[in-house]
Formats: sequence, structure tokens, C-alpha cells
Amino acid sequence: MEYNLRAITIAKKDIGEKDVLVTLFSLQCGKVTVIVRGTKKTISSLRPATEILNEGDCLVVVRRSTDLLTEWVSIQSFSLVKSDLKKLCLAGYFARIISEITVPMHPEPRLFHLFKNTLYTLQKCN
Repeated sequence: MEYNLRAITIAKKDIGEKDVLVTLFSLQCGKVTVIVRGTKKTISSLRPATEILNEGDCLVVVRRSTDLLTEWVSIQSFSLVKSDLKKLCLAGYFARIISEITVPMHPEPRLFHLFKNTLYTLQKCN
């Protein structure tokens, strides 16, 4: 079984030599933790999924333990947020709060839209 998500990466943790455990915050399912295989290679189509504050459409395969991310199509990378330390700190703090206060697989559409609008606002402001 598999499912599609529109999600923003809010946390990551290296596991093993080539894999990454990624926490996504999605409109459809809320907080979701997935494994992304082989992304420490120099060439990987899934590498953008492991970068904090990237938004994308993804395909996730359900597994007994942790689900597996198999496809990622980038939508927005919020590069202006990432290039400014103050903006990055604010966005990272918000992502950390979301990670701490949300329950896995419980949709929070208002919080998702608030987070996304905050990132767009940080992207636009000087």
C-alpha cells in the first residue's frame, strides 16, 4: 500500500551509511516519519527530500515498521529563508515546535497552512 503527500521536511537524522530518517509535516497526514534510502550518495533524486524546509509532493510506501519514501517532486525550497541566518533560525524554531507538539499521522491543516504561510512571508520580507 502507498499514499501521496504534499509535505515540508521539518527534521532529519542520519541512519546507517546511506539512509536518512526524515520527519515530514503534511497537509493530509500531519507529522510523518519516513526512511529515505540511499540519499547520502552524490546523485540521488530523493536528496531534496532530506533538506530541511523543502516542500514537495511525495509517494510513501507503507511498511511494517517505518514507512519508505520512494518519490519526491520539489515544489519550493525556500532558498531565501535558508540563506539568511535570522530567517533560518525562526523557521527552524517553528519546525521544531511543530515536531514537538504534533501527534504522528494526525492531520493539522490549520497548522500546516500557518507554517507554509510563515515560510512564504519569511521568503518575501527583507
